[in-house]
Amino acid sequence: IYTGLHRPDLVAGLIPMSGRLLNDAIAGRADDTALRDLPVFVVHGTADNVLPISEGRKIRDELSRLPVALSYT
Repeated sequence: IYTGLHRPDLVAGLIPMSGRLLNDAIAGRADDTALRDLPVFVVHGTADNVLPISEGRKIRDELSRLPVALSYT
């Protein structure tokens, strides 16, 4: 997530799977123009034994404030 938000020119899109959003991923990110319509597909299961679903929802909530093309499952 960090690389995609800071250097969207290096990626075609993001697919965080059962991940966690680190605090510094949002801070210092690329501007809205660079992030506009960046495809982001977030996946997180409810039965994840390592990271709770709240981590996936945090990613969804934070990225929904950005101009990315967000899908969440």
